[in-house]
Amino acid sequence: MKNLAIKTGFDTKAIQKFLLLSACSFGVFLSTNQQAFAQVRQDLYMNQLPFITGGFGNEEQNQIKQHAEQFNLHLTFAQAADRAFIGGVKVTITDAKGNEVFKDDNLGPLLYLKLNPGQYTLSMDYQGQVKTESVQLENNKTQETVVTW
Repeated sequence: MKNLAIKTGFDTKAIQKFLLLSACSFGVFLSTNQQAFAQVRQDLYMNQLPFITGGFGNEEQNQIKQHAEQFNLHLTFAQAADRAFIGGVKVTITDAKGNEVFKDDNLGPLLYLKLNPGQYTLSMDYQGQVKTESVQLENNKTQETVVTW
């Protein structure tokens, strides 16, 4: 059998290298892109207020919900029209005396916090639309709130 080759004017080795490089680059993009959007962040605000946030996807939701009993304020951020989760919410929490006890500008769709019992005002900003809510936290009780835009 003779090896039949069609003359196309293209260097097939160069095309193969290009396709391989493109596939590798796309794979790297997908893996870093998913990592950027798929993160659970657990931290201490001002070294004293524990919180956890994230929750895009079942894996993240399960990870956060495994720690749910450690937090007494559970916030969920969603779109009003279709209840789709949203992130990138700016949240400021003040106590009854007006003292800021928590502030962050990239939260959600789930945000769980451990606050002392008392009255708090939540100011939540999503794409320039601000929602304000008051919550009363009591000993050994969990407050769950869904905020929609």
